[in-house]
This record gives sequence, structure tokens and C-alpha cells, in this order.
Amino acid sequence: MSMKIFSFLVFTPAAVLVLGGCMQQAEEMPQSDFLLKLYKSDSASGKSVSYTDHSLNVNGSAKAVLKYQVKGSRIELQMGIEPGTNVQARMNALLVFKNTPNPLLAAGLYRFPEDSSRLAIVLKERTAAADLTYSVVLDGQVDVQYDAFSKTFSGTFRYIRFSPIPGEAYDRLNFTGWFNDALLEQ
Repeated sequence: MSMKIFSFLVFTPAAVLVLGGCMQQAEEMPQSDFLLKLYKSDSASGKSVSYTDHSLNVNGSAKAVLKYQVKGSRIELQMGIEPGTNVQARMNALLVFKNTPNPLLAAGLYRFPEDSSRLAIVLKERTAAADLTYSVVLDGQVDVQYDAFSKTFSGTFRYIRFSPIPGEAYDRLNFTGWFNDALLEQ
């Protein structure tokens, strides 16, 4: 057997294994990621709770969603975990960039309540008793970046404080988190 044939027979399977391993690793890596954290407290009783949803904590039939769509004159960016048979998702967030269908113009620092006319934040929380929606932002800021090359949004929520829902047990609602590489929904 010639040395060239022997080399080919030895190195070809090794190359296939290496390439196959790289391809499998690339398929397993998440394309996008987010973390949503809601801290609720009651100033009268001192009672508090904290909930966190993270896109990497998805298993079973649930799935993480981090995407955006251009809808007319606005951009809607959704993130959260869609419930599955064995996962009870807690939160979903929606950012609505108002009056701008251009992702480059949506990037920037938003301060609340001043920038409420440019950006809306809607946080939905699922509890055992009901689905709660928080949409009136009292203060905080959102820092949003847009990568024109990959066409993705990333950003952070800092000290977002929502107005409480009348009749609910908690009067302080603080929201923080981040999102990386939100993709355009095709």
C-alpha cells in the first residue's frame, strides 16, 4: 500500500470527526439569549418575591423567543419563554419602538418616563391566579444597540419601575434584565 493511500485513509476519518464535532457544536449554541427579572414588594408588609426567566433555562416542549418584526411605522421586539407541557413560563416582555420602522434609528438610550412616547414596554406575568400586564413605566432606562451586519438587537433594562396594578398584593414592581442578538422574524 502506498504511503499516500495510507495517509488518506488515516486522516480522512479524523477530519470528518473534527468537522462533524464543530458542526454539532455550532448547532447546539443558542443564537440569542435573554434574562428577565421581576422583583415585587409590598411597602406596608415588607413582603417580597423575585422571579427570573432565562432563555437558557428552557427544556421539554417549551421554547425561548427573542425576535423582532417591523410592523408599519414601528418595530416590535418580543422576548420570553412560551410555556410547554412541563415548563411554566413566568414572564414575556414586548418592546415597541414607536414611529420608527428603521432598526438603526431605534438604537439608543431611553429614559422613562421622558421617552414613553418613543418606546413602550409591556411586561406580562403569569401567576397561578391570573395573567398580569404591566405597561405604565414610572422610571428607569433601556439601552438598545443594533448590529447592522447581523441585523440583531441587544440591550439592557435598568431599574424599570412599573406602576402597580390596583388591588394586587405588591405596590413596588421593579424589572431588570438584558437581551442579546434578537433576530428579525422572517
